[in-house]
Amino acid sequence: MIPKVRTTPEYRKGVNKIKDVLAAKAIKGAPPRIAVGLGSNEKISIKLYEYKIHIGCGYRIYYTKNANVITLLCIGNKSSQDADISLAKKILLSL
Repeated sequence: MIPKVRTTPEYRKGVNKIKDVLAAKAIKGAPPRIAVGLGSNEKISIKLYEYKIHIGCGYRIYYTKNANVITLLCIGNKSSQDADISLAKKILLSL
């Protein structure tokens, strides 16, 4: 069974800020790939994962998952990675 994908307000806000058309297309196509386990997924901590998009400035989608739901927490790029991981952990604690 493929898990449902949810998004947070922080994730949606981040996606809306992307100006690079090619990167935006890749980011919008990423959730189904994440849901079925395709692509560049890296475990950051016990419940936090990073999905890398190798376009433009190197975007990252931070998410959490369980058996039935994947929650996209926030999005960032390589240059803001440390701050984005901190934000993702903060959002994760509030779920």
